[in-house]
Amino acid sequence: MSVIEILGLSGYTRTGSRQEYDQSNGESTVVTYQGPVSNIETLYAASKLDIQDGTVDKASKSVEDGLGVLELSYADGNENDDDPNTVLNNTIWELVGQDLYKSIRSYNGDVSIANGDPLDSEAFNKDADQADLEQARLYFETAGVEGSIGVAEPAATYIQLLYRGTDQYLRSSAILRSTLTVSRRSLVTASWTGVDRAWKLSGDAASGGPDLNVGQAALIGAIETMAEADGTLKQWLKRAPQLTMSGRKSYTIIQEWWFARAWSANLYAGDQVDGNP
Repeated sequence: MSVIEILGLSGYTRTGSRQEYDQSNGESTVVTYQGPVSNIETLYAASKLDIQDGTVDKASKSVEDGLGVLELSYADGNENDDDPNTVLNNTIWELVGQDLYKSIRSYNGDVSIANGDPLDSEAFNKDADQADLEQARLYFETAGVEGSIGVAEPAATYIQLLYRGTDQYLRSSAILRSTLTVSRRSLVTASWTGVDRAWKLSGDAASGGPDLNVGQAALIGAIETMAEADGTLKQWLKRAPQLTMSGRKSYTIIQEWWFARAWSANLYAGDQVDGNP
């Protein structure tokens, strides 16, 4: 013999459930309860404590046809790091422009040879020129007590730049940023793996490289048009992750990779090309 539960006669009744999905939270289950208003009020008060504990993500109550109605929402998404409906599809990627200030001594271009043919030039920061540049720097910083002023290029241009107060130059660069919002019950964590190391754009994600998910053609196309971008080189430096609590029910994980034409082979495990130290 089956037992028929009369709606509203007992404490409260679970009357249904539904699934919801959005870009920020991924998949959620919403469970509906109905019963006497006073009982629903009691359940609502208990549910608010559950929200603080992290076992429930959202509670909503209302009164319909004299009955109390309570909806409890549980974010199912991002429970593990291989959930394709959450981690892959919910990660938001951005390419953010930034200003990069670099020492004049790192300039990798050429300077025109003074009083020479306009087409003649001299490389600025080759190893063979560093001794002359160092002498010019000492001359400038000691007001001529040490070093030498340098009459040949590129030292002649270097000392003139220092006289004008220029010891850095500006380059437009980029930050590749990923943002993922996860529930507090998620097993996905902000990763320090591979931080302060340079990676290729299509590098090993498990070791620390960026892992652009499918459908990022516009983003990849923008990167490919960057003057110094080279997909075969480790040009993206992974930075420390940022973790921010979003309201009471979720966390936002932000990860950034900074672009440079070349990162030091010794300091950042960059490519050992062109004598990159």
